Amino acid sequence: MKTIINILMLPFIFLLLNTSCKKDPKSPSLTTTAISSITDTSVVTGGTITSDGGNAIEVRGVCWGTTVNPTIGVNTTQNSYGTGEYISTIKGFLPGTLYHVRAYAINSLGAVYGQDVTFTSNVIVPKLSTTDISLITTSTASSGGKIISDGGGTIISTGICWNTTGNPTINDYKTIDVNNNGTFLSNLSSLEGSTRYFVRSYATNKVGTSYGNQKLLWTKSNITATDYDGNVYQTITIGTQVWMAENLKTTHYRNGDNITYFSANIAENEIIEIGGYNWYNDSIKFKNIYGANYNWFAYTDSRNLCPVGWHIPSLDEWNTLINYLDGPNVAAGKMKEDGLNHWKSPNEADNSSGFNALPAGDGFEMGDYNSSTKQLLSYNGLGYWARFGSSTRMQYYVSSYIIELDNTNILSISNDFRFYYTVSVRCIKD
Repeated sequence: MKTIINILMLPFIFLLLNTSCKKDPKSPSLTTTAISSITDTSVVTGGTITSDGGNAIEVRGVCWGTTVNPTIGVNTTQNSYGTGEYISTIKGFLPGTLYHVRAYAINSLGAVYGQDVTFTSNVIVPKLSTTDISLITTSTASSGGKIISDGGGTIISTGICWNTTGNPTINDYKTIDVNNNGTFLSNLSSLEGSTRYFVRSYATNKVGTSYGNQKLLWTKSNITATDYDGNVYQTITIGTQVWMAENLKTTHYRNGDNITYFSANIAENEIIEIGGYNWYNDSIKFKNIYGANYNWFAYTDSRNLCPVGWHIPSLDEWNTLINYLDGPNVAAGKMKEDGLNHWKSPNEADNSSGFNALPAGDGFEMGDYNSSTKQLLSYNGLGYWARFGSSTRMQYYVSSYIIELDNTNILSISNDFRFYYTVSVRCIKD
């Protein structure tokens, strides 16, 4: 009987022995690889997993941060699973900064880390932008810069540099300024009048000097034009011609007579053969920036819109300008104000001629020969196009030649622009 009981208990004894011999899973064992191949943008490290602890490694990699013993909560890489050696490349760190790095491995029990190792990222040259140019005179101007990053090193000097050929450096004309909370101001001096300059900010740390974006500066001309109202216009010499660098905004003819103002609800039969002007959208707030828009009858009136010594350009004179600027395919970009302060995107212009065309739009459909009813004036194109009148009319048609520049850098000459539409006016020197 005793022997029978012992035999019956054997399966339970074997099960108990088998259970007691099976080990519970443990955490992985790993080390962090020493830092190598430090560049301005990346660092190579990694880890070696010597044991998975009896449970498969699901994820492995490295983690890093600016404090001791970083964890997988913030900056991590992920490598393939399993044991053995692996390599990770760290990117996206700040320059000139001490970082801590640890290898990690994750199995069903969670994350385990290797030892903490450190590296200091390289100091690089600063990053900065150039401030818009302002307070322009015939011989001076103001600009400056904004430090975006010091590159991980102390800024030694900042300022503005300029030349007349492009991409100026600190070997050209420059200022030396105080860097105040990441921004600085500079005053350019001893400039020549009516001259094109290229301007960039600069910043220097122990690694070297870097530059902000380039700005184009046209100094004011020593030649100005003054209309009957006393408005003084800056001018620019382009080739053999001298042009106003601003749109006309006079409200009187040269002899002092008033120019009729056309509001948006004037009757068409009042305006067909009357010289007139308007402010865009009937708002005088546009005067100082965009000037006035005038119709054909105003800018070809014998009393003259332009100041003494100036006149409305003919189509031939416009073509002389366009051809000097290498033809219609490239002239628009050279004639328009750069940037998006006034022009709508894309406006990839550089204003390298100094003509400084602004997108004043126009007053469209001021009247109709076949209608005797009151008609509203429609304003169009502010920010999208600049249209300039010429003194040349189409023979046998009630239309004149108009030069148009748009925000996509297309220059066109229209020969079907009605006399009663209003457009910008630029005067040219006699």
